[in-house]
Amino acid sequence: MDNISLQSRADGLSLKGYHWPVDTPRAIVTIVHGLGEHSGRYEGYALAMTAEQIAVIAVDLRGHGQSAGSRGRAKDLSSLMSDIDTMCAKSRALYPNIPHFLMGHSMGGGLALRYAATHPDAGFSGIIASAPMIRPVDKVSGIQRILTKLIMKIKPGLTLDPGLDGSKISSIETEARRYLSDPLVHSKLGADLAIVMIENGEWLIENADLIKYPLLIAHSRGDQLTGFTASETFCDSVPDSEFIAYDDGQHEIHHDIHAGDVKKAVVDFVLQKAGRHYAAS
Repeated sequence: MDNISLQSRADGLSLKGYHWPVDTPRAIVTIVHGLGEHSGRYEGYALAMTAEQIAVIAVDLRGHGQSAGSRGRAKDLSSLMSDIDTMCAKSRALYPNIPHFLMGHSMGGGLALRYAATHPDAGFSGIIASAPMIRPVDKVSGIQRILTKLIMKIKPGLTLDPGLDGSKISSIETEARRYLSDPLVHSKLGADLAIVMIENGEWLIENADLIKYPLLIAHSRGDQLTGFTASETFCDSVPDSEFIAYDDGQHEIHHDIHAGDVKKAVVDFVLQKAGRHYAAS
């Protein structure tokens, strides 16, 4: 695992992350993490992929992990899209001639889906979303959103504390504790980022058909943070898509009882879609 440092194409903000290289790469996967966490928490995925000669890049979004920016803040969607654009550019610079996949979890899943929908010429061989933030389990009312926007005008730097319970992250106690004790994990959610996430989810519901890449979505029915039904419905609207449902486990299915199955499903998807690329060339 190598450390990497990038500058966001939006404003030059410093972004930090990791690169897991392989000797004879069959594909490259760029990973976008979830709210409040960081790219280092995807080493399990990375090791499963590198074992099959799939290279991985994962970078902390602004306001997260080791990257610069106020914790849990993002002034608008375009700045986050630029961070992802910066990651993908790095992946392509390191691996210009192999299949490229974009993957995201939770908030990162919602952002990866938006990026895929608005970049039809990016040439991805596939998109992977794990428990994507399309609709939260606890519905946000119109009144709550209006109040949040009004407060943002009065106090632009407003930051909320969702107070995430580790048991909602994983049903495995050691994994829940690992999440809560991680010094790079935070529970900050800027009101601006909260609005971005909600409005992005609503946009995705209305524009799922814009995704023209092969898509894999995996989600647990027991997820208490992001809506399982929204993921399933979204996937049904994408022509070339596969939805994998897990009956047990919490939000981070890759850190829960089905972790091995989830990682295998992702690796199999990458290898299968990468195979299409090589067969066509």
